[in-house]
Amino acid sequence: MKDPDRAPHTLRVLGWQYRLPARFVFTGKGYGHGVGMSQWGAQGMALGGRSAEEILRHYYFGIDITNLGGGA
Repeated sequence: MKDPDRAPHTLRVLGWQYRLPARFVFTGKGYGHGVGMSQWGAQGMALGGRSAEEILRHYYFGIDITNLGGGA
């Protein structure tokens, strides 16, 4: 349900309003903990032409991918 008082591209949390960034950048290093997404595996899938959504669904079963109001 849309909130008619909410400005586009903002997120309201407990009465505060935050502006969402135009994009999110995730960085990492190391070998991880052996759970979740393999950075090397994800890179290989991306280089093989898989989309970000396909990669996420490969590593995280049963997830819902939604738009927070930013760009498509």
